[in-house]
Amino acid sequence: LKEEEIQRLKEDEQLTPLSVHCPSVSVNLLGAIMDSLSPDPTERRPRCMDIINYMRAALDDDEQTGEFANIDPVILLKAQKAVSEIDKDLVKLEDKIRTKEQKLQQEQSKLSDAINKEKSKFAETVSSGESEEEQPVERQGFFSRLLSFGRTSPTNTRQTQQQASPEVIEKAETKMKSAIEAHKARYLQLETKIRDELSELKNQEYALNEDLKQYGDIHPSLLGFRAVKPFSTAWLRSGRVKQQMILVPKGDFVLGGNPSNPETEEDELPQHNVVISKPCWVLNSPVTQGLYRSITGKNPSYFKNEDHPVEMVSWFDAVKFCNALSEKENLMVCYEFKVGDEENVRWNRQANGFRLLTEAEWEYVARANGTLEYAGSNNVMDVAWFAGNSMSQTHPVRKLDPNLWGMYDMSGHVWEWCWDWFDVYVDGNATDPIGPKLGRGRVFRGGSFAVPQRMLRVSQRGA
Repeated sequence: LKEEEIQRLKEDEQLTPLSVHCPSVSVNLLGAIMDSLSPDPTERRPRCMDIINYMRAALDDDEQTGEFANIDPVILLKAQKAVSEIDKDLVKLEDKIRTKEQKLQQEQSKLSDAINKEKSKFAETVSSGESEEEQPVERQGFFSRLLSFGRTSPTNTRQTQQQASPEVIEKAETKMKSAIEAHKARYLQLETKIRDELSELKNQEYALNEDLKQYGDIHPSLLGFRAVKPFSTAWLRSGRVKQQMILVPKGDFVLGGNPSNPETEEDELPQHNVVISKPCWVLNSPVTQGLYRSITGKNPSYFKNEDHPVEMVSWFDAVKFCNALSEKENLMVCYEFKVGDEENVRWNRQANGFRLLTEAEWEYVARANGTLEYAGSNNVMDVAWFAGNSMSQTHPVRKLDPNLWGMYDMSGHVWEWCWDWFDVYVDGNATDPIGPKLGRGRVFRGGSFAVPQRMLRVSQRGA
């Protein structure tokens, strides 16, 4: 529009400010839109790019504040800033605590090495002896020398080892004990210092966590992954992609198939009690292609769609994805391995990064403290994509019903990798089992869009 036309529309009240119609739109976005109406055509293109950038920022703000719609914006902003500052302080403290704990482990290792070294020196002293003076060689005739050819004469090599004298042993033992006591004293001094420092750091950590709790009273989602209440939620974000995680509580359950069910297979038995001793954050749906691509830069799936679950992923691919996600979030990676050595992956259970569920954890989460046949229902059509309803393809995640704990697609859709090697169950109660050291393959659970209904049961195992 020309300037005079705009003025005429304003006078006729046919042109009103955008803010009248969109009062909640970002002020920056409104300004960018108005600037883009510049009468100079050459300026409109770059200003349109400003609109796009401000729109992205406004959408981000809307996503972050949409779930807090009933909270005073001023209170919300202050709370978000406070939580952010506390989180930064906690990250620094956690790094310091981790460093101190590693230092303590190193000192313990040094002490052990020093004690073993002193014991080895003592053992060498005890076993060392003095050689006797060499005895004179007997004079032998030609035939005697001929008969003795190829064998050693004892008179030629009479050098015997003797144990050190009791006085030498006693002196060496006293020296060894004295040295070991000195090493222990040095270690205890360092240990006391480090533990005192750790105690102070953990007191600070406790105080910060207590400060954090008050903001959870304003809204639990403010705490994100710092939340401690069971079934708290937090968003895992990567660029424009996000997926929700749920804090699953600790507990116990009966793992394995029902022996009275004719569909129960031999490898699902015997049923046994399992304790999950710690709460755990779990994605409430399978990893989407959008999230996988945003972390790895790849999408290996056959049925390409950002909102569908990623498929065509090996167990080792899943492990590498977990590590890449941990690195992106500045967390300690859980898995250690050498490039090309896919069989020997070590799980560092002290790490705080992302990881695969163990087989026991998977079944615990799928059952959600219940005894239903499938994850969330005894009616398979309510909760699972499988050969009977999937039309031989994947679908967007979270389109069917979740289980009691809010977990989607744990029966059907795509198989889900677990940490464990596959082997027969060991009878007897277990706490946080992680499976055998080796097996015929890695465990996968849950069934898929391509399998029959009987393979969707929460106790069904695959490898």
